[in-house]
Amino acid sequence: MGYELFIAERYLRSKRRTGFISIITYISAAGVMVGVAALVIVLSVANGFEAEVRNRIIGADAHIKLNLFHQMPMSNYVETLQKVSTVKHIVGASPYIEGKGMLRKNKTVEGALLKGIDESTIEQVGDLPNTIVAGKLALRPELINADSSRHHSSGFPDSNQPLNNPGKMSGIVLGAQLSYKLGAFIGDTLIAISPTAMTSFLSAPQVKKFIVTGIFETGIFQYDDTFSYISIESAQDLFMTERAVSGIEIKLENLDQADGVKAELESLLGYPYHARTWYSMHST
Repeated sequence: MGYELFIAERYLRSKRRTGFISIITYISAAGVMVGVAALVIVLSVANGFEAEVRNRIIGADAHIKLNLFHQMPMSNYVETLQKVSTVKHIVGASPYIEGKGMLRKNKTVEGALLKGIDESTIEQVGDLPNTIVAGKLALRPELINADSSRHHSSGFPDSNQPLNNPGKMSGIVLGAQLSYKLGAFIGDTLIAISPTAMTSFLSAPQVKKFIVTGIFETGIFQYDDTFSYISIESAQDLFMTERAVSGIEIKLENLDQADGVKAELESLLGYPYHARTWYSMHST
């Protein structure tokens, strides 16, 4: 008999005249077991919930974002992309433009974050295509009426109807909550308004029409309630950045490599480039 079993048997068994003590021992042991089991279950659920939220946020955002100091536009991003692709542990990179604006459908107006993306490379850095719950990820006019294997069926109105885009408008993909707030669904027309051009009280805002081609849902409120995606060309027009972008999103083999890759990127590219890791962007 092992030493542990001997000790356990010694304290769990008792003589007849001390049987009451044995009962108390069993009750105490059962209480400890129930308490430990409850603690293990609660910790497992909490860890699982934390992992699920973390994975969703990682899927919705890049591992590293590369920008210029003082939010300067990055005009030579094609050359920068080529340099970035040579860095070890990087598996994908995609340019983006991000800006604040307003979306209007009829008399309903909502503030939104409009993000211009490159459809050909967005899958390399994020999970956006897999979060589409209605319509499809079609942002350029020539892709809107084309057949797509990413067409989804859902509870959203007209999500399975073919898109009619006679005016050759660019497409926009809305977060699920933003879609409901605007009352804008697949095939509807929206007006995006950017304050970029308003340098004085007499200046007019930049305005552009879009057709809703898709709706995404990440399960994270701050994304589903405020984010919308347009093509990088539409974002350049709307925010008047000419041929420049806000920065480059980067995906790594493993998120734990972020700090090392960040240091290597900043050493390779030098000032005025700076990189932010997923951890620093979501530290709060």
